[in-house]
Amino acid sequence: MSRPKDFTFRPRGKEHIELFRAGRLKGTIDLIYWHPFALKRHREAPLLKEREEFLLYLLKRGTARTHVQSVGGMLLRAIKALDLNTLRPLGLKDIDQTTKKIWGREARCDSNFPGFHSACVLRRCFRTFLRFHGRLKTRKPSRQPFAEQLDSFAEHSRSRNLLPISVESDRLRTQSFLEWYALRSNNLSNISIRHI
Repeated sequence: MSRPKDFTFRPRGKEHIELFRAGRLKGTIDLIYWHPFALKRHREAPLLKEREEFLLYLLKRGTARTHVQSVGGMLLRAIKALDLNTLRPLGLKDIDQTTKKIWGREARCDSNFPGFHSACVLRRCFRTFLRFHGRLKTRKPSRQPFAEQLDSFAEHSRSRNLLPISVESDRLRTQSFLEWYALRSNNLSNISIRHI
């Protein structure tokens, strides 16, 4: 019996990922890790629910499983270095302390120590993880123009059940626009499509 000409072999895991991305399969951490040692390591580490949500989000939006696995490893290192058992708001200084604990130095743009690139990747991954969960502390400007309206906009976005990372992203874009607009007018009722 011969196979059809368009037949291609796909490992079982890739097939499950395709079903997950299509919304026909519920995702769990064992969609990302299947080796017993890796699976046990990730299941027993702190913040399983938060890590699983973030990693499955990456996987669902098309990130390769090997990259998602790498991000998961970075998250474990950061969580262990910070001794986190519950997710709390953290700032960029906390993230820099993480790289300092692991590599003995803070990762800066002009750094050139062994492991520098890994330290930068860890910073970026952990910052994105915190932003995804709405736990990244950012410096607030001394006076945010239209702060009440901005807060109202963010609350409306949350009520629409958007992902925390989407709410934060929309808020930051709107905040930038409002800061720009405040230099031109102090009244939102004057805003027009020309400004946007």
